[in-house]
Amino acid sequence: MIFDGHTDIFSDVRYKREAGETQVLKNRHLERLQQGGITGGCFVIWADTFNGLDPKDEMNAIIKHMKDEVAETEDFVLVHNTAEILKAKEDGKIAMLLGLEGLAGIGEDIDRIHELYDLGCRHAMLTWNEENALATGVKGTPERGVTELGRKAIRLIQDKKMIMDVSHLNEKSFWDVMDATTAPILASHSNAKALAGAARNLTDDQLM
Repeated sequence: MIFDGHTDIFSDVRYKREAGETQVLKNRHLERLQQGGITGGCFVIWADTFNGLDPKDEMNAIIKHMKDEVAETEDFVLVHNTAEILKAKEDGKIAMLLGLEGLAGIGEDIDRIHELYDLGCRHAMLTWNEENALATGVKGTPERGVTELGRKAIRLIQDKKMIMDVSHLNEKSFWDVMDATTAPILASHSNAKALAGAARNLTDDQLM
């Protein structure tokens, strides 16, 4: 089984549906995923925080178009656990585990994590590259880390047994998460900074 740890396909779905397309997953993505042997992935909801628009509006727009798209597709299925991922593979469908690439879209309302969990989200990152009410991304102030509200969000995320993802956090926030977390974490799309200097890559100390 090949399971993609991070895909932004729902952003593409959102923009193409806003342009009038339907069945975007089937018409634009299914064949390439099948050719690559992909049986599932973490399909994230990403609120772009650098385009000048309200992150709440961005998150809500992706969720709306994601719901409309999922209602149409027969080739993809939302999953919530390992058993459902394996069942999707058995049925020949692409398993979609919903994730959250940053939580800027909830503002300071961490109770919205309950709503996102009920939607099907089983993965969350506190930030993308930005500073927000919860933590600091790689383009934020280096000395700023996870806020007190962010620590409450971490506890809620882990109480709900969601996957805590540290990709895109600045180093201070990374270590704050490591101090606060009580369960395994994921760095879904971070690599070794010693090999490539991309901002979201991790130092040797972080990787150890």
